[in-house]
Amino acid sequence: MAFAVHHERVPASGVEHCVAIQLVRDEAAWPPSRGRLVCHAVLARENVLRVMEVRQRADGACVLVQVGMHHLFGQVTGLHAVRTLASQIDGRDRLLISFRDAKVSLMEWDDVYHDPTAISLHTFERAPPLAQGLPPTFVPHTMVDQASRCAALLLPHDTLAIVPLVQDVTELGADDPKDIPLLEQVPYMPSFVLSFRDDIDEHIHNVRDCVFLPGFQNPTLAVLYESQLTWTGSLTQARRTMQVCFVTLDLTVTKYPVTVTSDALPYDALYLVACPESLGGVLVVTPSSLMHLDQTARMVGVSVNGWTDQTTPDIGLRRATELSADLDLQESVLVFTDAHRALLSLRSGRMYTVECAVEGRTVTRLVLGEVHVPERRGGAACMQMLSSSLVLCASMQDDTYLYVMEDQRAPQAPIVPAAPLGDDEELDLYGSADPTPPAPTQAVHLHVHDTLPTLAPLNDVAHGLACDAQGRTRPLMVGALQHGLVVLEPRLSCFKERTLVPARSVWIALRQALLFAQSDDDDKACAVYKLDTLSLVAEHPHDTLACGTVGDYAVRVTTQGIQVLDEHAQMVREISSPCHRATLTESYVVLVGQEASVWTIDGTCVVQVACQCADVTSDMLVCVLPDGRLALHSLPDGACTWQSQASLTTLPALLSEHTASEDLVVAHIKWCKLTDVPVLLVQYTQGLLAMYEIRDTMSLVLVDAYMQRAATPALVPLSL
Repeated sequence: MAFAVHHERVPASGVEHCVAIQLVRDEAAWPPSRGRLVCHAVLARENVLRVMEVRQRADGACVLVQVGMHHLFGQVTGLHAVRTLASQIDGRDRLLISFRDAKVSLMEWDDVYHDPTAISLHTFERAPPLAQGLPPTFVPHTMVDQASRCAALLLPHDTLAIVPLVQDVTELGADDPKDIPLLEQVPYMPSFVLSFRDDIDEHIHNVRDCVFLPGFQNPTLAVLYESQLTWTGSLTQARRTMQVCFVTLDLTVTKYPVTVTSDALPYDALYLVACPESLGGVLVVTPSSLMHLDQTARMVGVSVNGWTDQTTPDIGLRRATELSADLDLQESVLVFTDAHRALLSLRSGRMYTVECAVEGRTVTRLVLGEVHVPERRGGAACMQMLSSSLVLCASMQDDTYLYVMEDQRAPQAPIVPAAPLGDDEELDLYGSADPTPPAPTQAVHLHVHDTLPTLAPLNDVAHGLACDAQGRTRPLMVGALQHGLVVLEPRLSCFKERTLVPARSVWIALRQALLFAQSDDDDKACAVYKLDTLSLVAEHPHDTLACGTVGDYAVRVTTQGIQVLDEHAQMVREISSPCHRATLTESYVVLVGQEASVWTIDGTCVVQVACQCADVTSDMLVCVLPDGRLALHSLPDGACTWQSQASLTTLPALLSEHTASEDLVVAHIKWCKLTDVPVLLVQYTQGLLAMYEIRDTMSLVLVDAYMQRAATPALVPLSL
């Protein structure tokens, strides 16, 4: 039996799927120092899932900040934001993820984990359409009703898996959405599989795409299918072989009537895009044209190149004379930015607007306009509107851009409201109507506010050794991209200058001048070297706990006290104070023994606090009290400014229940900033490393925890 073992050196780059989602609704808990939280964006490529925060800074610029990254056990094929019954209480969206092996996972944001956690996993691997396995070229396509009433997964052999989502508590036999026991139940009804041919209409087969339409009383699906197969050799007899039909999914009575069926469409129709509720209908995209199909099967469109006259000359589409060049809509992406305008991205990187000119309730024409956007090297894999003016353009061939859309349309004339519809049947067919503006006369500009780099397309890689200016070799991995070469190297590189004494710990002090090496032998001697020449300048007895620079001197802390050294490692002053742990900053030395004491290098003790361990900044002493609570003392006066209510010895919720009764002991702590977020790193003696985020209200929020084999002796923040 053969086995394959591999190690992923570089995770999948680029973005294939993205979705804007509201994961956090508690604005009071959001630190103002980070700017305003616009929303979250979840990005996916292959098996890599990334959670991003979209923040707007004080100067108005918007940035993408990654808060989580996961390697999943499966290839992601779709991301969607849905709302469940619990969303009516906490106001948060849920995340729906579909996988290539016919699985759908529903996830929600967990404040304790500070990450998405799975609510449920729906698998259709054993459904009858997959009895012979998944066809190699088929990718399950997922879609979600805009009102979150159900989710659907397109399966092989023209079948559809439906996952109904509960939106009304009456479906669970209650009247109050705040009924907590109901919220603890599953947020969905039993899933089932539909066959288009057997359960809906026998003429629906060879399904190419499906989308849900907004504004209907029941979930309504637009289906693009090919009722008559054709190929290149038979185009003279069969050119218009595609059709679109609207199917109403009445999940309560299990009826699925077809309400609208279009005329025959071009054989090369690519995909569908659902129009906003005010427009109604669906956009059909082909390589050479755009067509709008409304709820009465009326069709209007525009041709973007001359191939329409060759492939389907009898369809009678208007030629887009407003364009300066022909367009190719293969591998294009289209997303609506407002009620009557869409943004179209081509595989060349060019972008256009698609305006829907409306008279009353009828779309009369489609008008294309060029978008002024910085030059791109490739097309988009997906686009997502994050707000009314923020556009996320994700790509697998180019970088992912966060654009701000600047609309320069001319002032519009007053709009006369449309007359109300007559009865419920018309409302179900057409949806509600909103006033519609005329087409614009000026262009749209997109300005880049942030960029996520992409290592793609990666054609080849090579491993080797490279020499730097000092003649030292280091391993490198060079990748060949379509637009140049890229060097991938480790974040931390090790170089061997020369062999010194066997050392247990090392420190650098006095502005990169002295190197302290604590011997691993029984004599506990500490050797001091000149860092530039690595020449031995002194040796000092006793075990060294910490070394660093305080003021203009090098400071060495031993179990007996503090030693102040000059640039030649000679003793200037010695302060006797036994301790077993120490930490230093530019102004103070903290010794931890029976209690924590803060010293200056002139021998003055400014603060004494009973605690287990401590850390120090330029103006603050951070210590863990004997009962496990965290306390902050200002320096140099030593006044206690804050104490936590909870104890750090309480087991974080991220660990399993098997260790819930274990008493935690704090080994050491580190107060630092990761990017712009103040955090507290806590190392426990059992090996648990926990990270707490410090909110502006001085509350501790556990954001991550990791169980190591043993406790680390030191925590050192790095600026890479």
